[in-house]
Amino acid sequence: AMRELGITPIELDIKDGLIEPLMAANPTRVFNLVHGRPGEDGVLQGLLCALGIPFTGSGVGASALALDKPRTKQVWESLGPYRPPHRYPLQTTQLVYML
Repeated sequence: AMRELGITPIELDIKDGLIEPLMAANPTRVFNLVHGRPGEDGVLQGLLCALGIPFTGSGVGASALALDKPRTKQVWESLGPYRPPHRYPLQTTQLVYML
């Protein structure tokens, strides 16, 4: 779709690094398609903010909070909307039960 609009996208694979490839590409804006860490946890967003590069998606704080599910649940609980009761696993091998 970008190409159809006359935009030439630069695709970066950040598995081997983030800062160097980004700096070498010298983008005017970033369409963030990175899943998980570091694309959804605020790391990439923070770097882009520090470099003054506009990007799609949520900002640093919202991204970091959304990836931290227990903390997100605490925020929602503090705001008062209905949510089902929950328990957090003691170990990563345990299941989370929604009652």
